[in-house]
Amino acid sequence: MHASRFASPLDALERAVEIKGSQSALAQAIGKKQSYVSMLLFRMKKGVARVDLELCPKIEAATECEVTRQDLRPDYPWDSVAPAGASAAAPHAA
Repeated sequence: MHASRFASPLDALERAVEIKGSQSALAQAIGKKQSYVSMLLFRMKKGVARVDLELCPKIEAATECEVTRQDLRPDYPWDSVAPAGASAAAPHAA
């Protein structure tokens, strides 16, 4: 099991934004709009959203593994999924 360096998935996502320099830069890196990242952060702060499983490997890659998929979704059994770049298939959202 992966021990996260972050207190919460929200902290991990906020760190990903910091690493990329802005919500817009992170959004571009993961193929989303800035408004998506902004709304996700807002909804995570309210406790009503999680990062989509399919985005976790993209954020991991965009941050050069400083923020990992396990940091973003510790509830998902990532040990059963191929590492980023090893497979074109992404897990389906839970």
